Amino acid sequence: MTLPDHSIIGNNIGRILGNLLQGRRCIVYNSDLYVELSDNYRVCPDATVSCDPRDRRSQDAIRYPCLVVEVLSPTTEARDRGKKSLHYRSCPTIQEYLLINADSPIIEVF
Repeated sequence: MTLPDHSIIGNNIGRILGNLLQGRRCIVYNSDLYVELSDNYRVCPDATVSCDPRDRRSQDAIRYPCLVVEVLSPTTEARDRGKKSLHYRSCPTIQEYLLINADSPIIEVF
């Protein structure tokens, strides 16, 4: 279960990124859409940015993300720092991976 602060932070990040990228060919996606990191591994980050036109045509998943954001909460932190992080770091299109702590004002950039 996602905590209210987790959801609020995710929505705010999506809005901020959308405003920053307005007029560019990039799209900000929320956690409703899968990011496919390999043939058998899909995740739902709190926010994802893709500037790749192939993702605009996709109906089921983002395959070429350039930025991924995860909001850390007690129920998600271990997975976000563990298995997901390893997959994000091995994805050739991801340029930045952000971890935002929902309990304190800390943002980690990888």
